[in-house]
Amino acid sequence: MDKIKEMFGGHSGKTHDIPRQAEGRTDDIVDKGSEWAKDKTGGRYDDQIDRAAEEARKRTQGGDDGREG
Repeated sequence: MDKIKEMFGGHSGKTHDIPRQAEGRTDDIVDKGSEWAKDKTGGRYDDQIDRAAEEARKRTQGGDDGREG
């Protein structure tokens, strides 16, 4: 067990920064994905894509995992 603690001990403090680092990137990914989808559908489903992108942004902010109950 000490060997395992030793292996992971140096990384335990770094995990606290991961959510902060990913915060802005998720919005960028959603934006790129929605633009790609709009391009591929020729603008026919822009309203639906925008609603889905907005919902994705809401679910990735504040630690909400999107599950109810």
